[in-house]
Amino acid sequence: MEEMKIVKPMDEIKVHLQPPTAHGRLYPRYDAEADLLEVGSSIPRDWLYGVDINGTSIFDLDANRVLANFDLLIRKNLWKVVPLPEWPHASREADIEFSEEIIKHKSFNVPLEVQTDQNRSYARILFGGTEHVGT
Repeated sequence: MEEMKIVKPMDEIKVHLQPPTAHGRLYPRYDAEADLLEVGSSIPRDWLYGVDINGTSIFDLDANRVLANFDLLIRKNLWKVVPLPEWPHASREADIEFSEEIIKHKSFNVPLEVQTDQNRSYARILFGGTEHVGT
């Protein structure tokens, strides 16, 4: 008789925040023709791993599993307009390193929301209802 394994789907994306480097620094660019937000490093390197969230966000990772690029595949006109008292700012700079467990799983179903202002001049991406994805 063949043995069956039941695998519980992962519902969390755990990452490690590493000291910031030029490799991990990402720069946003909205591609109007493709209607998507691209956020990537200015240092070219191979993307050996990929992680997909709901088919709406693709994370590309380098050989060290550090986030090197991501594409937000949700059109700007679908971002949720919310009133915010001030421009969002980073509370901390860090390289984002994904665990081996995450790159093996590759695909996740995590609630994702993109918030913006009336002019759609920024994007705040919330994963699972939180602004942060790691500690």
